[in-house]
Amino acid sequence: MKAKKYLLILLSMLLILANTVVFAADSTEENDDDLTPEEMNLKEGTEFGRAAGKIDGAGDALAHFYEGFHTQYYMGLPSTTTLIEKYNLKDDDVFYKLNFIEAYKIAYQKAYNTAYREASIASVQKPYEKAIEQGKSAGNSAGYMVALEDYVQKKYSDWESAYNAYVADGTLSARYFLDSENQDYRYLFKAGFEQAFMESYTEQYQQNGLDEAIRSHNMKYVTLREETLNFDDEYTHFIAGEAEAETRTPAVLYLPAGAVRTSTYLGLYKLQNSPHKSQVLESVSSKFIVSIGNEAGEIELQKPLTLTFEYFGSEKAGIYKWNRNRWEYQYTTLTDGKMSTEIPMGTYEGGEYAIFVDETYKNILDIRFNWAFKEIFTLMRRGGVEDQVNFYPETGITKGELAKMIYSIEGTESSTESMIYMRDTADINTDKQAYNYVVQRGYMSLDSVLNFNPDQKISYRQFEIVMSSVLKRDFKWSEVSDSMISEKFRKSNGTTNINAQILKSECAYALIKLLQ
Repeated sequence: MKAKKYLLILLSMLLILANTVVFAADSTEENDDDLTPEEMNLKEGTEFGRAAGKIDGAGDALAHFYEGFHTQYYMGLPSTTTLIEKYNLKDDDVFYKLNFIEAYKIAYQKAYNTAYREASIASVQKPYEKAIEQGKSAGNSAGYMVALEDYVQKKYSDWESAYNAYVADGTLSARYFLDSENQDYRYLFKAGFEQAFMESYTEQYQQNGLDEAIRSHNMKYVTLREETLNFDDEYTHFIAGEAEAETRTPAVLYLPAGAVRTSTYLGLYKLQNSPHKSQVLESVSSKFIVSIGNEAGEIELQKPLTLTFEYFGSEKAGIYKWNRNRWEYQYTTLTDGKMSTEIPMGTYEGGEYAIFVDETYKNILDIRFNWAFKEIFTLMRRGGVEDQVNFYPETGITKGELAKMIYSIEGTESSTESMIYMRDTADINTDKQAYNYVVQRGYMSLDSVLNFNPDQKISYRQFEIVMSSVLKRDFKWSEVSDSMISEKFRKSNGTTNINAQILKSECAYALIKLLQ
């Protein structure tokens, strides 16, 4: 009995001594090579015991928590006998053994408590730990996509309206399956989503405008050489939530060799705003600008230029130019995936162009193979020719028909001029605006009893008188008849008989050539 008592006293003294030495070892920064074997035993006993205690304490705590075994650390703490057996301490140095056991128990307690508490908190927070992060990820993608949609549709940048419209089309709960999540997750997901949506939408909308403006800085120095100006545009697609960029060339301006004699800059760019609205026309493209980069703002074209747009759609579409405060049809040729128009020779000041569809026009059967088809068709698309079954291009033109042709080129859709009284057209509604237009400007006149006489046939000489008023200079029919021979290989009757009736086809050709 006494021997056992002396053994316990000895162990206690050794433990006190070991703790003192451990403290001393922890408080110094001596190199291990400088330690004695006894000091090394003390140091390693503390280090290895602490490491083992941390691992066992944390592991037992997690096992107890997830098995539903709520307890205190000492209920899982191994006994001294268990530790001696588990870590093979029986035959090791007594001071190593004592330090190992002491350090193990302290580390076990700390690790157990920490791991148990962390698991307890995680069990509450884990279901919504990443809610904000995941909400931001979804909101960032949605904001980016909606900003692109709004920009393309020319809506104002307003992230709140865009967000409300997005949610109105489908709630976040429905889109992202939030109903199966807990309340905290739903709340935090929506908060993260809205914040990221706002930031992404605003940034992307502004970036779209900046990128388009930069792409519009598109000018080329042109000389006598053949040149091509391309406008390259970038389109963004969303595939499985990921944005993919694609580059296309929606507009091309071609200059044949020798088209310009004076070297200058030419620009081809797209305006961010939509084309001007029209009651009849439906715009199907953005507005593109051809600009002249010199002080005069114009060039003399020695050859026609060709403006081509990428296009897939109705044959009732055409290229229009903004002129005389309205969109004017330009003769357009359609091929597979493209439509083109010629910019004629002469003084050119640049212009605004866009593609429109006119669903109201109808083809005229008897002009397809006529020598002046291009000019007649152009007037028809501008409303200067009746969209009836036949035009009868090789018959004489009447005063009323000529008035309508001139008005279709020069007039505007929203004329506010007062109406002149014409006795023989009082009951006419459809063509009265055109008659009034030419009389107001002195191109044509009424007879002595205030009749306009719309059915009166027009001669080449009378056409010269009318066009002299329109052009405000002395005009002779030979200007047109000479061009007919050189361009169309067509001889006019007016070259030999100025008093003969002028034909409808000749009038269409002359007006497009003189007033284009």
